[in-house]
Amino acid sequence: MKKRGQISVFLIIVLLILIATGLGFYASSSNAKKKSSSAAGSIEGLNTDIVKMYAETCAKIVSEEALFNRLGMFGGYIDPDGNTGYGGQGTPDASMFQGERIPALLQPISEPESRLEKYLEAEFEKCFVRNKFQDIGIKVETPEYAIADISFNEEDVLVEVTYPLTATARGTETHFEHFQSSLPIRFKALYDGAVLLLENAQSSQPDAYLISDDCRMYNKNGLTNVYLEPSDDGNKIVRFVDFSTHEKNYLNSYILQFAVKNMKIEGSCGG
Repeated sequence: MKKRGQISVFLIIVLLILIATGLGFYASSSNAKKKSSSAAGSIEGLNTDIVKMYAETCAKIVSEEALFNRLGMFGGYIDPDGNTGYGGQGTPDASMFQGERIPALLQPISEPESRLEKYLEAEFEKCFVRNKFQDIGIKVETPEYAIADISFNEEDVLVEVTYPLTATARGTETHFEHFQSSLPIRFKALYDGAVLLLENAQSSQPDAYLISDDCRMYNKNGLTNVYLEPSDDGNKIVRFVDFSTHEKNYLNSYILQFAVKNMKIEGSCGG
């Protein structure tokens, strides 16, 4: 029992370290382990606020994973094939690139916003395991499901999860309901730029659209490049790469990519 309790405490500490460092799911486990030894000494002094921090960390990590590895890589889709657990919204209009189906980007910004909400609602409860707190003397009562609300802003993504819960420690009950996190990921700015690029490309046909003619439209922060890559099936993949994400907040640059089909398009922005 003691060993199991130590493991649970360690997992909680690691999640708190991740949110404190602002590295989210990109923080390495080795760095977390190094910092956990110093944090472990203060675990006994923590109260039910640790439950709130844990929930906020779960919302942050799940959202970052979806933004980096799903919405960005799949042109605003969580799963191009459609996954009933995340709303079942796939697309037949895609091209193959590095073994993945990359959708053509034609949807309004509200679509990826609602897809991220469904994904967060499904994955949040898998991350938030209330039984972990029993080993440190905190009882947690949770609702049946979580409700997510996502706002895409120009410079960040605002995440809010409504998940009314009660945490009891030393006979005192504390109620929490809303958990928020602001992620410094410029998804909306890149997505809007991608939609504009498609509109410019479509209006240029049958002549080829030269991306480099309009770089100022797509590189609003001075750190965003646009590249073209050949797809596996003879089409092209457009990649928006925001280097500010790497320089300021994360270990990786943020990438938004999508397919371009049946259009002539050439050039790039950046090195």
